[in-house]
Amino acid sequence: MPNKRFVFLGGAGFIGYHLAKAFSEDKSSQIIIIDNLIRGTVDNLLEELCSKENVTYVNADICNMQDLLQLIHPRDIVFNLVALNGTQNFYNKPMQVIWNTGNSAIVAAEVCAQKKVAKYVYFGSSEAYAGSVQLGIAKIPTPENVPFVFPDSSNLRWSYGMSKAIGEATCWAINHESGIDFTIIRVHNVYGPRMGLEHVIPDLITKFLAGDMTVYGLTETRSFIYVDDFVSLTQAVYQKPEFQNIVVNIGNDEEITIAQLSSKINSLLSLDKPIIDAGNILGSVARRCPDLSLVKSEVKFELTSLEEGLERTIAYYLEFPPGRMPYKFGGHP
Repeated sequence: MPNKRFVFLGGAGFIGYHLAKAFSEDKSSQIIIIDNLIRGTVDNLLEELCSKENVTYVNADICNMQDLLQLIHPRDIVFNLVALNGTQNFYNKPMQVIWNTGNSAIVAAEVCAQKKVAKYVYFGSSEAYAGSVQLGIAKIPTPENVPFVFPDSSNLRWSYGMSKAIGEATCWAINHESGIDFTIIRVHNVYGPRMGLEHVIPDLITKFLAGDMTVYGLTETRSFIYVDDFVSLTQAVYQKPEFQNIVVNIGNDEEITIAQLSSKINSLLSLDKPIIDAGNILGSVARRCPDLSLVKSEVKFELTSLEEGLERTIAYYLEFPPGRMPYKFGGHP
């Protein structure tokens, strides 16, 4: 019988919570959520998830190797979603971003190698190749084999992208040295309920509701995937032998400008107020769209429309309004 003990590092965060919840539906699986809550939140939804008999939550720092060695077991399947994300954090807390994103990835990979886990799934980010897009080196839609380039290390925005690049490098390193199988899932603009405020969609929702109609990067494009679709694709991808020891893009290959996104949110909120152009943030890429040829070659799927996904997301933020809004930055990770 295959091992069904799944460890979710950073499982109290946005994607981690939704992924752990989906895996917990199989009552024969044991779900271990490890999080120090630097980004995750203990809310009613997480409490409800952790009340299940097959779910265990542990408050621990993934950067603490000794603690992690006690929590991860041989033959575990480990999903590493640990990151201090959010554009505001890139600029305001770059050292914390590097520590909690880059260093945590090194520690997690080393522990997984020592414990000889069955599979290590690392969640990378399109931010790691944003510099290549910015310099015109990478084509759009962008495939998995794009080079990583960081145009200006003095721009604190790259604190996150550099750290996620380190996380990807550790996967190849533990495979080379320890034979641990891995899959790198490169994440592209996932959105949905319970994603906090430090991303473009909830940022716009909360700003607009507060009467602030300023928007950064109106001409920039992004490609958004609803969290339920991302979770379903992750469940399909991680166990396929075709996706072993490689990078796989997961996202949506339909681009939309931030101006169009702002207009949709404005309309769905029934505000219909004029959008104010706040210009662009230094270092923010003009376009982002993944090439999904690889995942489409093995998985058949249909994605939730942006309109439906936005309606569900807006409904969540109307039901659970934030305690603080708006934010200083409105850039788009």
